[in-house]
Amino acid sequence: MASVSNYLFEVAFYSRTLVFGTVAHRAVGKPFEKQAVCYVEDVYRFLHHLCRDPNRAQDLTQDTYLRAFRYQSSYDPSYSVKPWLMKIAHNVYREWLRRTSLELTLPVEDPPAAEPEIASFEEDLLERIPGAEILSALRSLPDEYREVVLLRDVEELSYREIAEVLQRPVGTVMSRLSRGRSLLQKKLFNYAKDRGLVRPESFKLRRFPGGARQ
Repeated sequence: MASVSNYLFEVAFYSRTLVFGTVAHRAVGKPFEKQAVCYVEDVYRFLHHLCRDPNRAQDLTQDTYLRAFRYQSSYDPSYSVKPWLMKIAHNVYREWLRRTSLELTLPVEDPPAAEPEIASFEEDLLERIPGAEILSALRSLPDEYREVVLLRDVEELSYREIAEVLQRPVGTVMSRLSRGRSLLQKKLFNYAKDRGLVRPESFKLRRFPGGARQ
């Protein structure tokens, strides 16, 4: 894991070097650049979950940082760096999809957000489900739901930040998050039920626990 992290930091520094033309002992001088480099692992994780290919995710991470450093003058310092980077990463990913002629199935608009009851697991049950199975279930979600669940429950962005990243209304973000969480938990429940980790009668419906700031 350390080698991957080191490589990602190399990617960020290399992107900066390509833009500014100097290594300067790998020192990152401006506050923006220091903050941006700190989020390279988060950006890579987000892209890896989206494209499902570690090598492609590394390439997309480099493209993200090249663009971030090149256009950092458009960054508003009154906002957090992380959502700004995630927005760039999301755009880079979408452009890659278009270049590879992958069909996108995003709806024009989603129904208004509601507060449906969603399947919820106890923490001890989640601990008994292998991480690889949780990751597989997450990556099997349709793009429009996977990216919202990732940004909210993994990257811990607020609804407003996610709306800015995806360029969608907050209501759409909330609707997709509810649907994505529901789909994910159904997949995990089926896995747990098939392996005798939970009895059907013990399955309760309630809101997904936890989450990031509003």
